[in-house]
Amino acid sequence: MFLTLTLIVCSAHAPGVPQQSPCTWAPPELREARFNMISDTDRSVLVERAADRVRLLIRATPSSPEAASRRIPTSGINEPLETVPFSGMPFGRQLICPRRPGGLGIWTVGTRESVHLSMDSPLVREGRNNRNRPDDLAAEGRWAEAIARKAFATYASRRLGPAETISVNGRSVASRRAERSNAEMVDLGEWASAVGTAVTRDPNGDAWTFVRGGALHTLALGADKVKVGTVWRPMPDAPMLKDGRVFVPRSALPN
Repeated sequence: MFLTLTLIVCSAHAPGVPQQSPCTWAPPELREARFNMISDTDRSVLVERAADRVRLLIRATPSSPEAASRRIPTSGINEPLETVPFSGMPFGRQLICPRRPGGLGIWTVGTRESVHLSMDSPLVREGRNNRNRPDDLAAEGRWAEAIARKAFATYASRRLGPAETISVNGRSVASRRAERSNAEMVDLGEWASAVGTAVTRDPNGDAWTFVRGGALHTLALGADKVKVGTVWRPMPDAPMLKDGRVFVPRSALPN
């Protein structure tokens, strides 16, 4: 089955191969005491929740416009697929969400990053694949999506260049240039303070909204689009997380 195979492929280490350095892009929630770390490398993280032994694997890799234009292979996936994330917000350029009793997945491919997350219950790993089990993880889909978005945005922050500043209304705002897109990325919180706008963070911690020019703006991690009113408009890059700060394209922010 798809989710179980993913765990085998991504978490295994060949004999004699040195262990990779610890992951620096995994969301901090996965390092809380309620999770036990099983595998921790610069490419993937595998944790097990102590309370119910549910495992979560997340892997981040570089991507390209060519990869984002190719259809995600689904030939080995037997469970129902969704192409819209739990939140309904854009995530990458392509996305599939396999869902079945005891497991779920989120696989998104962007033009510069790709993230693959899977969750499975102990019964799935033990091969009990009947559909009448009390271990449905669908209710945790929105939480899992937020984890995937945070991983995507933190992994993407590897492309941020040296710290700089720009002037907004006479105040210094932190900025960095993003490699590959050449987008000027600015600290959302500092920009909002400079222009006198209140920013609201989604309870899941993966989206921010503010009102400017009479329109509600929405920025979501993993989405290279900004929602203005009811329309999602393209941005040169997706928001990034670095050291607890959110960096977004300057061109997507109104004056």
